[in-house]
Amino acid sequence: MKKARPTPKGAQSMELLKQSVLQDGEPEHQLPSKKINLTHLLFKRIRFFKGHPFRLYDGERLADMVESIQDNGILTPPIVRRIHDDPGCEYEMLAGHNRMNAGMQAGLEGTWCLVKDRLSDADALMYVIETNLLQRSFQDLLPSERAAVLAMRYLNMFSQGKRNEYH
Repeated sequence: MKKARPTPKGAQSMELLKQSVLQDGEPEHQLPSKKINLTHLLFKRIRFFKGHPFRLYDGERLADMVESIQDNGILTPPIVRRIHDDPGCEYEMLAGHNRMNAGMQAGLEGTWCLVKDRLSDADALMYVIETNLLQRSFQDLLPSERAAVLAMRYLNMFSQGKRNEYH
């Protein structure tokens, strides 16, 4: 049987923090901070990024992530942005599609998320690409994923610094 690791001095576990926040019956709660907007969100209020170019984990990699989340919770908060064009969801996933998918399979209803406000579509797409490339090596990507990433980076590289008054 695994022995639980002690919580570092002065830190609260995410589960204790979640319990203390949710005692008032609110399904969401924002932690006050000058630089970080950390909010507990229900998964049903978050949609996957439209046109997400990467496949979700499956097989053993997904099973390992589900088991880890069952044992430890989601350790790294996903990054989402607030959206206004979808009546069914208020947030869009930028980084953490696999954590959300595995969290739902592990039986969680939500998790703490970093909420980014006022991101352009181009900036949101850069979050999606860059965070996925940090998690996976370029060689691990399917050829279609490689092509999509290269096309997006190329487009972004050549659109920087151009005036957009006609678009």
